[in-house]
Amino acid sequence: MSYKDILLLKEENDAPKRGYMFEQSLREILPWSYRPPITASTATEQLDAFFEWNSWHFLVEAKAKDKVITAGSHDWEDFELKVRKRKGQCIGLFCSLYGVNDEVFRSAEMLNKEGLTTIVIAGAVWNNLLKNNLRISDYIRYSVFQARSKFKSQPDDLNKIKNWVFSRDEINSKIHAICTKESSVFLRRHKIAHHENIYVERKVDENLVSFINLLKPSKLDSNIKSHIHGEKAYSSDRLKPKQITLVRDLSGAGKTTLSVNLSLDNEKYFGSVKAALQNDIDCFIDRLSDIDDSNGLESLIYVDKPIVLVIDSLDESQASAQKRKEVRALIKGIEDLNNKAKIKGLLCFPIMLVFTIREDFWRDWESTFEGLEKHNLKKRFSYFNYEETKLAIKKYSNSFKYDLKTKLNKKYLDVLSHPFNLQVFSEAHEYEGDVYIDDVMDDTVLKLFFDRKKDDIHKRPISGFYPNILMALCSSISALIASKCKNEVSYDEVVSIIKSDYSSLSEVSDLIVKNLISEQIIVRDSANARMLRFRHMKFVEYLTSYYIARKLNTSNNPKKLDEMIGSLINESFLSIYYIHEFIRLICKAEFSDLYENLMEHYSESSEYMKRLVHQKRLFISGGEKVSNLDIDTIEKAMARGESEVCWEGFFVISAKNNKRDKKTILSAFDMAWKANESRKDRWKILNKLSQHRFLLETPVFKAVMNSDSTNDWYSFIDGVILAEQFIDFKSIMDEYNFSCVLKHLALKRGDEWKRVVDLLESTYKGHKYELGV
Repeated sequence: MSYKDILLLKEENDAPKRGYMFEQSLREILPWSYRPPITASTATEQLDAFFEWNSWHFLVEAKAKDKVITAGSHDWEDFELKVRKRKGQCIGLFCSLYGVNDEVFRSAEMLNKEGLTTIVIAGAVWNNLLKNNLRISDYIRYSVFQARSKFKSQPDDLNKIKNWVFSRDEINSKIHAICTKESSVFLRRHKIAHHENIYVERKVDENLVSFINLLKPSKLDSNIKSHIHGEKAYSSDRLKPKQITLVRDLSGAGKTTLSVNLSLDNEKYFGSVKAALQNDIDCFIDRLSDIDDSNGLESLIYVDKPIVLVIDSLDESQASAQKRKEVRALIKGIEDLNNKAKIKGLLCFPIMLVFTIREDFWRDWESTFEGLEKHNLKKRFSYFNYEETKLAIKKYSNSFKYDLKTKLNKKYLDVLSHPFNLQVFSEAHEYEGDVYIDDVMDDTVLKLFFDRKKDDIHKRPISGFYPNILMALCSSISALIASKCKNEVSYDEVVSIIKSDYSSLSEVSDLIVKNLISEQIIVRDSANARMLRFRHMKFVEYLTSYYIARKLNTSNNPKKLDEMIGSLINESFLSIYYIHEFIRLICKAEFSDLYENLMEHYSESSEYMKRLVHQKRLFISGGEKVSNLDIDTIEKAMARGESEVCWEGFFVISAKNNKRDKKTILSAFDMAWKANESRKDRWKILNKLSQHRFLLETPVFKAVMNSDSTNDWYSFIDGVILAEQFIDFKSIMDEYNFSCVLKHLALKRGDEWKRVVDLLESTYKGHKYELGV
């Protein structure tokens, strides 16, 4: 359908048919965001079309009568009433195939002055739209701005719209070019070739888009928010949208990939991204002055788009005084822009700052953002959900040219639902065709990747360069990076390591470095080809752990572990938790003789175990599960009977996500119960067991029978009643001679013990009571 088709309707003599066809034509050419324009009706009115576009709602009246429509006619008055009923919640669009008189335009302007945005498209306008080849969407967008700024119901001159449209395209290109240039260093380093083919949108993408949409200039031009409830209209002051979003999640959750994707959008907003470790990240604000004299504000209003600036990986930049200064300067720059936007009548400047950071390093930056209005996306997207995982596997396998033949059960899906795991798994099997999974676990994916790399060096053989040397060399490079606290090493430093540690390979050192680059273990810095870095921070953590494990195995002395970690690991650069986890994994897989001694050392380290169990409880609160390796370590440590480790360890082991068997949970209960006899809140252990319906198991029942705490008894009885285990309770009480139990408890003094006795009798009889009373 085109303007020409609409104008041809004037040749239709059948008036009802002409009117019907005009309505149909309008529905076809009008722009819409989600669903096409539809007719709608209430008990008292008929809407020719209603649709949503550009976050605006439009109410359409279509008239094809072959005479001039006047302001006093039923046609106009009926439309005006419909607009007034909506109280400014939608835009009125009056479309007439033929002309309207000047009074209609004046009436429409009065509606605009009342805040009831109204546009009239009539008569010769259809000819002019055809003649000027102007899109209806551009005409409507310009008309809305005119109606709201100058109260006009139709533009004066279509040539102005043409110039404005041309300017809009030019502005889009200009801002996009500036944002892309600012992103260039980051994208050269971090955007992988398959990005567009493998990216899977998740809930975090949806959340961010919803936050960003609130910063569109068209949504910032009103300080009043209105809504209708029942028959009454209400209004209130509109709050300034939050302009800072923090994305906090675990290593490998896909934060950098998300940052890449945010920087590539040019439809809904202008995206740009910088790594936090880049110098002068606050200078982005200065670049806005290259757009126009208003720091880009006028241009952003014209195109109705906000800017999104992503600062990726705050954790990698370290919370140095200089970097804090840059971040604060960036935030201060946004505040200055907001003041300029308020002069223009906007709530704030249309810009969003997105910062990503690993959750375990958040404490280093928390004070910098304290007191600021911000969105917090915390541990929201560590894993794909079920449907996302299936889609992601399909995309990755298509892009990396392999076909996963193994039926994906829950165990495999759980592992491959982690974005980093899926990427590394895919890279390990690139171009392999049919792939079958024998064993994939969270803690073996990196081992699988490097095992593949050890196999691949035979494809481009270098004399004397063997798989064991590959891993030793990579781990030495990683240890150097760890000591410098920066994922960066020079080409010459790598060559120096080769010549120092493997003198027989001196002549082929350049070939070895090129091999590491070819295998995508390390990559060149886009700004300086003589500088290298590991592709992922997890590679640095894994290989540094490998370096420590290798050295420990040589000395066969696990007691040197703390000394080595203390001298090599800076917790502001590497996650101490992952270092320990990888060391245990590597020793278990490659240095079995050392492994048993190392596990004993871990279990005897009070400081390490306290840190481990606290960390694991944090992970569990985020919906994650604990590895078998960690469970084994915790169980060994609990056997030593330290109260805090036993307490926290019990809640880790008994967490439903970990799916431990009854014997394991009851064993953990026994250790935690005995080690925490003096704790006043020991009853919380019973609450946890109640969730598993283990309260009437013999070890638990005996423990409660011997307790001198009424709170323990209350928790026990509450759990029995909540689980409605009256029959089992009566049965076990009969075994222990219920009357003797009551007599023993009756000897204890105090109203609380009397209450315990009463509750036991009531529960024994199968009576319910109000829990917790």
